[in-house]
Amino acid sequence: MNCLNCGRELNNKHSLKTKYCSEECYKLGYYKNHKEERKKYQREYSKYIKYANEKGKEQRRVRYIKRRTRQIFSIEGHYCEFCGKKATERHHYTEPIEIDKFNFVCHECHQIQNRIKKEKEVKQ
Repeated sequence: MNCLNCGRELNNKHSLKTKYCSEECYKLGYYKNHKEERKKYQREYSKYIKYANEKGKEQRRVRYIKRRTRQIFSIEGHYCEFCGKKATERHHYTEPIEIDKFNFVCHECHQIQNRIKKEKEVKQ
């Protein structure tokens, strides 16, 4: 068996798992042989980080708006705008979500409104 970097034959003092004859050959050979793999990994990782950061910003913005909506507009004393029952939730009807663009709704009507919204997105 020969060293993957310099081609020198490996002798008995090297273990069967060793592919290089010395530490220097290992460093040179490993980085030379795995350069493309490292580049590919770095490209994929940078795409993931970019996607995760963009998605995280949007999620933080939505959480902030929903939190502010809960603080400013209390549900108590409001009724569902669709069926007239006591309101238990808020339905934001704009994209992107805005603080003051919502309806007070009960749980059942909120599910119906979200289903309608998803069906519209599928048709487009």
